[in-house]
Amino acid sequence: MSYYQISKDLARCIALNKYYEKGHYERYFKELEKIAQETSLPFALTQVGYCLLEGIGTKTDPKAAFKYLEKAAKAGEWDGQYNLASMYEEGLGTKKDLSKAIYWYKKAQDQGHTYAKERLEELSKDKTLFIETERLVLHPLFDEDKIRLIDIFKDERVYKTCMLPDFKDDDMEDAFFKKLKDVSYDKDHYVYGIYLDDKIIGLINDVTNKDNMIELGYLIDPKHHNNGYMTESLKAVIEDLVKRGYKVIECAHFKDNIASARVMQKAGMKKIEKVEEITYRGQIHECIYYAYEVI
Repeated sequence: MSYYQISKDLARCIALNKYYEKGHYERYFKELEKIAQETSLPFALTQVGYCLLEGIGTKTDPKAAFKYLEKAAKAGEWDGQYNLASMYEEGLGTKKDLSKAIYWYKKAQDQGHTYAKERLEELSKDKTLFIETERLVLHPLFDEDKIRLIDIFKDERVYKTCMLPDFKDDDMEDAFFKKLKDVSYDKDHYVYGIYLDDKIIGLINDVTNKDNMIELGYLIDPKHHNNGYMTESLKAVIEDLVKRGYKVIECAHFKDNIASARVMQKAGMKKIEKVEEITYRGQIHECIYYAYEVI
């Protein structure tokens, strides 16, 4: 569709405000719906969805509203994204899903939507939703991350040093990812995806989390090794955990994983006397511990 045609269709939508201002809501909705169905203009889709949600000029129909707003959101319309996020948050017209709500609030916020930003800040009261570093963003997992994250898990270089299950079939992959995603929104746990340019490249998670002590595990896509991304992420996480009141933050690495030891050292952690032996994939591994302690 040409820019001229989009402008023309948008002008048609705006011209309908005369019906709205005069209280002719049914005429307003009917004409707006016609434009939306004829053109799929994101603005028109959003307005029709909102009318269906609020019962403006038509009966309230959350399920129909959801369909219109979903199309608008996927087309990049920021009000459509914001309203779709609200529906996911409240479970209107669809199943309640906080992860999808946050996903669409973030999409709207990234375009400068003030209300989306405020809603994300409100949702962050119990748990920091987004941790930003110089090059990266850490946040809970989204459904869209599953394929890429499972591929990272299955990389031979990753599961050689990170304790992960054997993914024998799609059902196991789906169940594992769902559990991990759900936990990433649990305020009693600490699980974050690591994102570069909105694409997941790694993960950091709590292994044990008790009182003011937490042990972390982490991994990064081998394609992004030697760029300092894991060190950058771990530093930011340690800072966040200290703000939350944690006094002891621990990490461990297999004895022969020298690269992981360097990450911990660069993040400000110090080697401690704690050593454990763990059996993983039929081999006994000696785990060396590092800690960051708040004095």
